[in-house]
Amino acid sequence: MSELRSALKALSTILEANHPLLASVALVERELARALDARQVVVRFGNSGRGGAGETGDSSVPLVLDGIRMGALTVDFGRPPTEDERETLMLLAAPLAASLAWRTHADERTRLRDLARTDALTGLANRMAFDEELDAAWERCCERGVPLTLTLLDIDYFKIYNDIYGHVAGDHCLRAVARLLSGQSRAEAEFVARYGGEEFALISQRLAPAEAVAAIGSVLRLFQEHPIVHEGSTLGRISLSAGIACSVPARGRPIGDFVIEADRALYRAKVLGRNRVCAGAHASGGPIVSRHTRVLAAPPPFDDATVGREADLVQVTGALRQSRMITLVGSAGIGKSRLARLVGSAAQQFVTDGAVYVNLSLLAPDSDPVATIGAALDIAVEGADVREALHDALRERETLLILDDIAAVDIPRITALCEDLLAAAPSLSIIATSRSALGCAQERVVVVAPLGEDAAVELLRLRSGMNDAEMLRRIARSLGGAPAALEAAARTLAANGIAGAESLETLLTIGS
Repeated sequence: MSELRSALKALSTILEANHPLLASVALVERELARALDARQVVVRFGNSGRGGAGETGDSSVPLVLDGIRMGALTVDFGRPPTEDERETLMLLAAPLAASLAWRTHADERTRLRDLARTDALTGLANRMAFDEELDAAWERCCERGVPLTLTLLDIDYFKIYNDIYGHVAGDHCLRAVARLLSGQSRAEAEFVARYGGEEFALISQRLAPAEAVAAIGSVLRLFQEHPIVHEGSTLGRISLSAGIACSVPARGRPIGDFVIEADRALYRAKVLGRNRVCAGAHASGGPIVSRHTRVLAAPPPFDDATVGREADLVQVTGALRQSRMITLVGSAGIGKSRLARLVGSAAQQFVTDGAVYVNLSLLAPDSDPVATIGAALDIAVEGADVREALHDALRERETLLILDDIAAVDIPRITALCEDLLAAAPSLSIIATSRSALGCAQERVVVVAPLGEDAAVELLRLRSGMNDAEMLRRIARSLGGAPAALEAAARTLAANGIAGAESLETLLTIGS
């Protein structure tokens, strides 16, 4: 019976090795052939049903478990088997059937576990798998003292994509985004998951914060190199916003705080114009993304970068979610108009029907602004009917109305108009720019302050192309942080170089 003991030992070893079913069968065939000194061993599946040993030939026995035939074990000895060999085969049948059944069920359990951890639409890991992986990665990085990076990414204006193309196309879009993230971004992340809806998550280890920002920047560039058409975006293609949390995990710090940090960074990326990466105080550049709207007077875009207004943008956008009327107040040239336009672009994530921009700077003091606002909304009626048409146009729409530069218009008239429109259109919000508060009942006043010194120096550097930090700092201090004055000075520097800089410093010194 030494062959039987060797064969049972081989079965036990194979079972403990936890191989997949097909690999286990191949090992069984090889190891049993060796233990039984046979030419060949073949394990067959199928022919399930009630059965017994008498249904097979001299060198073959059925594999039966609980009366159910699973298959057969056939051994080629190169000759008819002896009675002892035949008895050995019969004794092997039951443990072999049991071990193969266990392995079959183990494979099924593994398959079901993988299915439970996989997002059915995209094939990526799902939220449950993400939570498990983040917990494990947190623990590993804690033990090893290495940074953990969590990136949350959100498809910009995906709801608008669904509205334009339909939900079937939206599913195709999600799968395409998932393929790009799971394929070409694998070098940047060790784990990719669908976090929920149109949001995805990447987990990486050992990246320093600057490396993490660069890595995720390359992920976002994938969507520029492999564009997915999106007519509802001003880019004309799908783009993503990303928020990063990156640090060495500390014992006792709740992992939920780490997720919140990434989520806040993602929110900041959206507020700052989408299509960018935010991590801590860092925010990458790039074109601001807005939704396409049929309104003709949407906020005009900028050709250059905005400097030093990120905190203001976050503050005003947050205020807009709590108040329907915001007035940006400050002196001339302080940057109220630019901030209002930035808020108009950013706030479209909250405003379903887009933003309408109206520049009132050219109106005569006694002009009625109703007609100008009506023209911005493409309302063609004339006379007294304009106000009623304006009410009708705004009543059923969730719109942000930007009234820019109202210094020249009669303030009481603007105040009365704002209150009238807010009463007529429950989903309307208004941002106005003015040198003083309007006095509306629902008004929340936000004072626009001068730029800080560092931001003023950076604005001069960017616009002028000059890198003499000390000289730029002296000029910035002389100009007091007013963006319009800084822009004018930068143009002088760009046009005249060092000579212009020296003249400018001389003039500023005399002026002070």
